[in-house]
Parts: sequence; structure tokens; C-alpha cells
Amino acid sequence: SNGKIFASDVIKKRVDLGILDMNRHGRTNIKWDVKDASKDVFPMIDKILIDAPCSGTGVIGRKPDIKWRVKPNDLVKMPLKQLEILENCKKYLNLNGVIVYSTCSLEQEENWNVVVQFLNLNKNYAVDKLPIHIPKKWIDSKGCFRTLPHLHNLDGMFAVRLKKIL
Repeated sequence: SNGKIFASDVIKKRVDLGILDMNRHGRTNIKWDVKDASKDVFPMIDKILIDAPCSGTGVIGRKPDIKWRVKPNDLVKMPLKQLEILENCKKYLNLNGVIVYSTCSLEQEENWNVVVQFLNLNKNYAVDKLPIHIPKKWIDSKGCFRTLPHLHNLDGMFAVRLKKIL
């Protein structure tokens, strides 16, 4: 653990939980902050993990209340917020750095469609290969990590590695 981790969330309670967890595990290389990834300033860095806010449809099996909380308009609003987060965070990525964009959504609107929009706006980024230890059955035809509850007996998740190439 030589590296430094800058961790943030827009919700203070989650940051407080992160700090508690960090202390419980004796970690000293993590700096937690309350920040809005869609507009706040971050240090320049080599790797960014975006656990994007999403509809959560991939975890509906464990959290059935999502059925009542997700509104049809969310699939319009969420992708806009997700793209806003990607567009802001990219400013803080060093050359040859990698952004991992992830959701716990099954919806293309929040997953691949957001990635396509980002790549169309940013010709200096490309989908990067996933690590070899990820099972092939979890990698889709576009090179993204994607699990589906009915196929993989796991929560529905999506992730893609986006490499800054220029």
C-alpha cells in the first residue's frame, strides 16, 4: 500500500462510514472528503474509479424496494448525471491513466450508452482491456464487465475501463 487513495462521496454519512472502515482496517493512505464528482476539483491522478449513482436495477433481488423508488424519468436523469461525472473526472486523469466507470444497473441507458456518449465527446479515450483474472463469461462483446442475475447468479453489474490515450 504505497499509493495514495483519494475517496469521496457526495453524501457525508457515506464518507463518515468510509472513515470508520479505514480506521478499523488501520489504513493511513486514504483521504476521505465530501465532494460532488460532477463538479468538484480533485488532484491529478493515474486511476479513477467511478461508482456512479444509478437506478440500482442490478441489485433489485436484494433490495426489492428499488421497484418503488425508481421512476421512469430516472433513466433520463441518471445518464445525464453519469456523463457529467465522467466529464468532470476526466480533467484530473494523467496521460495513460485509466477511469473505471461502473454501475449496479442492468439498463443500457446507464451503461454502454453513457460510455458511447463519453467516447464520442472524447476521442482521446478508448475502451481498455479488462484484467485477465476476470472470468470470460463476465465480459461482453464490447469488452465490458457485465453480470446478469439470471445468467451469473450474481447482482447485475457493469464496468468498463477507459484509457486516456492522448
